[in-house]
Amino acid sequence: MAHGVMDKRKSLLLLYLVLTPQLTGALHEAVHQLDELL
Repeated sequence: MAHGVMDKRKSLLLLYLVLTPQLTGALHEAVHQLDELL
């Protein structure tokens, strides 16, 4: 049972590592767009 929890946690961490750079990039892009508008 504990092993399954570790696997789940590991996959969540992997998902976080994959998604975070994309979200950060999108955020930077949005800020850049706002800078051009204002």
